[in-house]
Amino acid sequence: MDNRLYISYLLHKTSTATQKRAIYLSIIIAGKRERVNTGVTVKDTHWDTTKSRIKNQDEDAFTNNKLLAALHTKVTEIYTDSMKQQITVSAKMIRDKLHSPGQQSEYLIRLLDLNTIQLIIGSMADCIM
Repeated sequence: MDNRLYISYLLHKTSTATQKRAIYLSIIIAGKRERVNTGVTVKDTHWDTTKSRIKNQDEDAFTNNKLLAALHTKVTEIYTDSMKQQITVSAKMIRDKLHSPGQQSEYLIRLLDLNTIQLIIGSMADCIM
């Protein structure tokens, strides 16, 4: 059985109100896939499909790309730690660790809070200039 970890990002349905699409993190292990909403949205024209990143023309590209990179790192850490401890690892287990009560779910909240704080600081800096 192929127990390797595959991570990718994909765009979900377009919101009619904002004309933006939610970015989902896709985790695949042993042919089983789980998807996690990253909380980040982007216009189709601002998404680089080949790099799976937000293009620089989007005003929040830098912050949101850092968030996506941090999520990628966290998923890889959960996978690696589980393998080292010889724990059976699955895409569902990783998704649950990102969402479950306790320390793991707080990680996503901290990332989203960091994103919000950076957006506020950026807005304040724009007002000062």
